[in-house]
Amino acid sequence: MKVEKSIKEKVQSGIVLALAFLCSSMILYIFPTYFHLEIITYTISILFAIIGISGLGIELNKLSSSPKGIGLDNLGIGLGLLAILIILFYYFNIWWVNLLVFPLLLFSIYGTIL
Repeated sequence: MKVEKSIKEKVQSGIVLALAFLCSSMILYIFPTYFHLEIITYTISILFAIIGISGLGIELNKLSSSPKGIGLDNLGIGLGLLAILIILFYYFNIWWVNLLVFPLLLFSIYGTIL
């Protein structure tokens, strides 16, 4: 019979998973030739960092006792979107790409400030 985890155990598991993504991202960033091509290693590192930041914000928000939370889920998602936008701007600095992702920039800033 499967035993259901308590809410506290689920939050702990989520935080540990988010921290695992962040630590993996840092390790890949420190060793850029891990996958023999720097661009692949950096891409995976950035994806892991985005998942880690967003997941950590969402899980930390679950620690609040108020039903509305403390807003860390918005912060995590906003920072994750902002990281994606910075990467797109760095690698694809073309006017029409910037025009297409501009609404995401507004949502990321809104989520980060909210």
